[in-house]
Amino acid sequence: MCRRLFALALWALVARTHAAPLPFTFTAPDTLRAAQISRAAIGNTYAYLAADPAQPLRLTITVMAAGEVEARFGALDTAACVNPFLDELGRNHAHFFAVAQARPLVVAGHELPQFRWTGERRGRTLTGIVACGRLDHAYYIVDFVDALGPSTTSFPDLRSRLRELAPAAPATR
Repeated sequence: MCRRLFALALWALVARTHAAPLPFTFTAPDTLRAAQISRAAIGNTYAYLAADPAQPLRLTITVMAAGEVEARFGALDTAACVNPFLDELGRNHAHFFAVAQARPLVVAGHELPQFRWTGERRGRTLTGIVACGRLDHAYYIVDFVDALGPSTTSFPDLRSRLRELAPAAPATR
């Protein structure tokens, strides 16, 4: 019985790693660890956390299949796409403030409306960017955050790397 369970668990682990490749290619900076994946029914979130756990730097990329989203909710405009994420940030940060930016965030050659935010958490003033939009076959929600001072160097690097992100072609069934 134990051998059968072990074999089944091993098969599930192998099947998971081979069945679900990342839906994009992205080169994270050395200041971030490899993506941790949180799977959900309608999409997945890829969280790149700071290599130094004491630092607040973080990048998350949520990818939701456009067909599934639009079948349930219709096409998402900017507000419908980004507001749930800004609402969640507001619940988790004191003195939260967000404002739309005139300049879009370029992700994989697409211009996504972006929102800059600031807030406090655990005694630190943080700033971040949230952007959301449809890139070909999927909605991408990009959120990155850092402490106020280091953001002047980490954000330009992340912006540059996000321009080079390359969505994978949708899987055919």
